[in-house]
Amino acid sequence: MDWDWSSNSMSDDSESQFSENDFGNSNQNSQKGNRRPRLANRSRQRIAANKRERSRMKVINRGFEKLRKVVPYARNDRRHSKVETLRLAIDYIRNLDALLNRDANSIQQFFF
Repeated sequence: MDWDWSSNSMSDDSESQFSENDFGNSNQNSQKGNRRPRLANRSRQRIAANKRERSRMKVINRGFEKLRKVVPYARNDRRHSKVETLRLAIDYIRNLDALLNRDANSIQQFFF
């Protein structure tokens, strides 16, 4: 093959030295063996990821249910949201801490 400068193309003195396989256009390259298409792999991965996420959320929700039972302020007529539950738990912990600190201070004053 030689470059034809007048037509800006390759002049074909003999058969083309490239085949369809060189450019990946053959049907043989598009399916290797009995491999499944990539989309199926992605779908299986997505299904597995969704399953893991559902499992993770179930664990988190169980934790919030346990927290709702422990926090005394959360025993109202309605079910509190996750954010409300966390805020109530924070307030409860702060109140317990204040109670302990107050009692510790009063005990120190009494003995010393």
